[in-house]
Amino acid sequence: MNWAERLFDKMEELLAGGGEESSPLASRCAFVADDAVVCLPRGDGDARHPYSADGLTLWAHSSGYMSVNESAFYAVLPADEGREPYLNFYAAERGGVPVTLTGAAPFAGDAARRCCLFTPEAVYYLTRTDGADYCVRAFVTENKEVCFTVLARAHKAGELYLAPYVNCLLMHSAGECCETKWFKSCKREEDGFLFHSVENVSPTVRLNNYGALALAAEGQVTGLSATTSRSDFAGGKNSPMNASSALLAGRFAAEKMATKFTDSACAAAIIHFAAKTGGCARLDLRLSIATEEGVARKKLTAPFSASVCDGYAEALAAREAAKATSPHALKMRFSGSRVPGLDARTFTRFAAYVQREAEFGALSKNSGVSLLGVRDVFQQLEAALLWTPQACRAKILEAFGFLGEDGRFPRQYSMPAAEGEVPALDLREFVDQALWAVDTLYRYVAYTGDVSILREECGFYRYEGRRAFLSAQRSDVLDHLSRIVRFFRDNTDADTGCLRALYGDWNDALDGLGVNRFGGEGFGSGVSVMASEQLVLAWRELGALYHAADADPPCDFSSLACELEQALRRHALQADGDGVRILHGWGDRCSYLVGSRCDGDGEDRVGLTANAFWVIAGLYAGDTGIKKDILRAYDRLDSKYGLRTFDKPFAPGAYGMGRIGDLPPGTAENCATYVHATLFGVWSLFLMGEGERAWEQLAKVLPPTHAFISTTPFVMSNSYSHNAEYGMDGESMSDWYTGSANVLIKVLVRQVFGLDMAPGRLCVRPAFLPFDEAEIVMNICGSRVCLRYKNEGRGVRTFTLNGELKKADMDGTSGYPFLSLCAEEIAGGAEICVTD
Repeated sequence: MNWAERLFDKMEELLAGGGEESSPLASRCAFVADDAVVCLPRGDGDARHPYSADGLTLWAHSSGYMSVNESAFYAVLPADEGREPYLNFYAAERGGVPVTLTGAAPFAGDAARRCCLFTPEAVYYLTRTDGADYCVRAFVTENKEVCFTVLARAHKAGELYLAPYVNCLLMHSAGECCETKWFKSCKREEDGFLFHSVENVSPTVRLNNYGALALAAEGQVTGLSATTSRSDFAGGKNSPMNASSALLAGRFAAEKMATKFTDSACAAAIIHFAAKTGGCARLDLRLSIATEEGVARKKLTAPFSASVCDGYAEALAAREAAKATSPHALKMRFSGSRVPGLDARTFTRFAAYVQREAEFGALSKNSGVSLLGVRDVFQQLEAALLWTPQACRAKILEAFGFLGEDGRFPRQYSMPAAEGEVPALDLREFVDQALWAVDTLYRYVAYTGDVSILREECGFYRYEGRRAFLSAQRSDVLDHLSRIVRFFRDNTDADTGCLRALYGDWNDALDGLGVNRFGGEGFGSGVSVMASEQLVLAWRELGALYHAADADPPCDFSSLACELEQALRRHALQADGDGVRILHGWGDRCSYLVGSRCDGDGEDRVGLTANAFWVIAGLYAGDTGIKKDILRAYDRLDSKYGLRTFDKPFAPGAYGMGRIGDLPPGTAENCATYVHATLFGVWSLFLMGEGERAWEQLAKVLPPTHAFISTTPFVMSNSYSHNAEYGMDGESMSDWYTGSANVLIKVLVRQVFGLDMAPGRLCVRPAFLPFDEAEIVMNICGSRVCLRYKNEGRGVRTFTLNGELKKADMDGTSGYPFLSLCAEEIAGGAEICVTD
């Protein structure tokens, strides 16, 4: 039985939501067998899944929308919210209403049942009518070609047609304008269609981009009508595709073989088949992208058939299977959950998809729009390096190549459109970018033992204000680090000794602290407490990196860390009743405060991230008495959906706060549950030994505990909005490319299971685990380490290492018992059993 027969045979089960092996998720979705997720149609949101090869990404949505891009280059533009799709498939049985085979742009009277099935290697859109079952399969091959299979199985003998519509852009642009059609063409060829787009990137650089769309039909073909005109496909220039007179008639009025300039060029066909009862009709398409016409034509005429397309899919399935058995694979398993609303089996499946989410974010070439955030890339890499170290190593070096000669990173970068060209960059001077880079590099060296990365050469860019230039300079990563050190020292405020905010920090909508309020050029002396806390940690990690590389450090990192810690204790703590409050920051010359008893807008306010990083960066270890003050802040920050960024929103125009007040209250960084930040809080709770409270917060933000998720319920959400005035209650901004995924993985590995690696030494310190059993298997410095946890109700925690009982020490910060193991003790593999 082939893949199509298996899929059609379990179609009724999938249309019903998944069957006995399913694990229900929010918003009509469920985990099903074979690491797949089924999504039923819904009107209150949309799930999606990226399929990628070397950065070329097919975004597939459960609503039926699809797009294709690589960094800032869009082969097929995205569309959503009822807009006309640039890529779609239709079918119709004789005398019947045309049916959308993806769910996008349905005709009036389309009563088909449908669902979407996401697997790790491909998306499947399944449709059932009275006359036939249909399937659209889409994936990206290892050679960066996008393939589609359109399949029909007839319920009764008769005639039907399959109709693909592909409207390629093939430009470095995230949208169209009135001139787009002038520079894009499509021609009908013997083996399919050939797109051509021209871009004048600069007065001296002209790009030719080609899209070769090969077609192969299998079955009893009785007729074929094709066009390259969008107007011809829709039945008129201003006609919508879901009222196409051509699709209603089953043929195009004018089969236009070449289109450019006066009409939108597309590739479309209506292919008629005669089918017996139970018989099949099949159409396969392969989209190949090239920069030379000869190469494009060669790709168009390369052998292509149903068996070739199936071979591509089988190779992808084999690749996914190999990942599961890789010596670097990271696997987590949970059973017997005692967390209200969190099923252990569902959580196990969910954690595996969050790994995919973090890996995609770490290795992709765009963030779902057009640019890559430097801080985003490094944070995702810090998680994904735990199971894909080699690919992450290359990405780390790629990102370090965007460092400025002066030691600052851009906020966002993209891949150059052509060799020697400066790519699209976001050069706003957010101060925190390099802090994440240092932390990721430190964790890479710690978990892999690969110190050689520090001697690898990378390039630079030269940044002059908001202008970027290519640089001829190249040096090793250690030299890049020395420039980062200089950048941070140069941007330390002389009066307070803390790190200046510049354009902003991780809370990037609160971008007013760095404004110069008293005249003069450049940024003022306003400070980000969170970034300053991160710098304390970075100084210590930099010292460890130079020591691991056996290199002379450019300064005394230990002294810098101690000096900055003392500066924060002097300036970032405000007396508050019988305790203190950790400030979020302050404006130029300390002229106003944020996260204080009286902020610049007059509000008494507390913030989340400065409290969380007081713990994460290690300042808490020097005085654990501040715990009551942090927990008091968290009490104020708690909400229906978990810890919020701030307990009170900022109003539009709030003095010194920046654009955060232009966000509606209860959204994004403005007093919402921004899950990335919430998980920083969860991380800090585990470090303080507040395990039960940490799990309470985790349960609030994990999608499997929700009944409604507006985005993708099988990966981490970006945020949960809550605003009664605008009718918001749990909607999320986005998914997939969001920092909440990497923080969840790091929290699970380093806090929940407690496998926290420093260069040369592993700390095994599992936190409170509300499960009967749990297990993690991962690679640390080339050795497989397995930690198994079991709750036997003893009330005392015990450790064994490779069957030998080990005496644990007590961690003075968290109160959890722990083992400290040198690298030699886990070399060759280690089995750690922890019992309560």
